[in-house]
Amino acid sequence: MRGWPTWPTGAIGPNQTRDQHSQGEATQMGVPKRRVSHARQGERRSHHALTVPHLEECPHCHQQKRAHHACANCGWYAGREAVRIKVKTKPETPA
Repeated sequence: MRGWPTWPTGAIGPNQTRDQHSQGEATQMGVPKRRVSHARQGERRSHHALTVPHLEECPHCHQQKRAHHACANCGWYAGREAVRIKVKTKPETPA
């Protein structure tokens, strides 16, 4: 059916009872009444901006780390080792 979008098969529409649903009658989906202006679209998206995380220096290894997080390099936080970092070993290749 071309034209207005309808509810997907198996869905119960807002103006539909279970009896109408079982008979297979389709209801129309909601369609915007007016076009959204650029200003309103921008207002809606104003909170979607990404920010750069604030970094500080780790007091133990002096690498950059996120504030209030354990260091990804050494695993220290608040003056003690909070996370044990696994050392990556190279697999031996048979020669």
